[in-house]
Amino acid sequence: MKILFLSDFVPDPKLILNRSFIALLNDADKIVFNLEGSPLTGSDLDNRSQIMPINCDELIAFLEAFGKERFVIALANNHILDNGSVGLEFLIQQLKEYNVPFFGTKEKPFIIIEEEVVILNFVTAETVAKYAGKDHLNYLFYNTKQIREQIIEIEQLPNKPILYPHWGRDMDTTVFKTYNLGFDKNRWFVFGHHPHVISGVGDRVIYSMGNTFIPHPYYYKNYPSVRYGLAIMYDSDTETYSKLLTKVITSDNYVKNFELTCEDFEKIPTEVLDNEKHFSSLKRVFLNLFAFDGTLIDFFRLSALQMISGAFRLKIKYMKKKGYE
Repeated sequence: MKILFLSDFVPDPKLILNRSFIALLNDADKIVFNLEGSPLTGSDLDNRSQIMPINCDELIAFLEAFGKERFVIALANNHILDNGSVGLEFLIQQLKEYNVPFFGTKEKPFIIIEEEVVILNFVTAETVAKYAGKDHLNYLFYNTKQIREQIIEIEQLPNKPILYPHWGRDMDTTVFKTYNLGFDKNRWFVFGHHPHVISGVGDRVIYSMGNTFIPHPYYYKNYPSVRYGLAIMYDSDTETYSKLLTKVITSDNYVKNFELTCEDFEKIPTEVLDNEKHFSSLKRVFLNLFAFDGTLIDFFRLSALQMISGAFRLKIKYMKKKGYE
């Protein structure tokens, strides 16, 4: 069985799929991606201040176009609750109605595919996922006890295990070894996401697969590194995988035109290696201040990061509210 692992991905009507990427989708038996965005209900319950809104009807239409029975959706990420629990619950209702499997929730942290492969998904605090997300998602703040218990449970199964975590910091190639998860590194594969830039590419562990596509034009215009991602084609029969390079290209400087392409992976693109050249001085100070070293002080750093993130969200909400009035 061939399982295609994409990174952070939101199907969007503005996105054109190049023939090379369509061929990649068609070549897979199963397709796993992290749905990083905020699902809308299409009602007055929706929060109007959304960074990356997801139209659930458009999502289902995309899945049906390529065979919804082949998709498996990971939900543990830092934007899935931007529209509140009502948005997540509506999305889950839609996925259940159309028989699209999903995982990464508090009730369903991992999923077994075709009795062959088991995939574990969780989101960590340094992604600035809301702490309240622990009530809905498979969430790791600092204490790894819960995730370790899940790993132990999975390692007792006969299935081939894959870790698919949403971790690390946005726009940062630093590989943090904050969490000692205690899994058998000779048995597990790790395909991580969230930083939106490719980093930490090893034999069995890829810390960040970079970015597949999110509807966030500002990123593409200002940070060339996020235009790239890794697509992983995993073969469960041989327990090996191949890497392919995805890229978002444009004909109008990433205003309305986005095209997702795919080619063989040879090396990490120069734009990714030069990622930090595009950072402001404030961004550099922030990244140094909130480094993570796997020590107890990380608990306080994560707590502070959560408070800063909460204040930032309130500020955006206030500004947008003022703009609507």
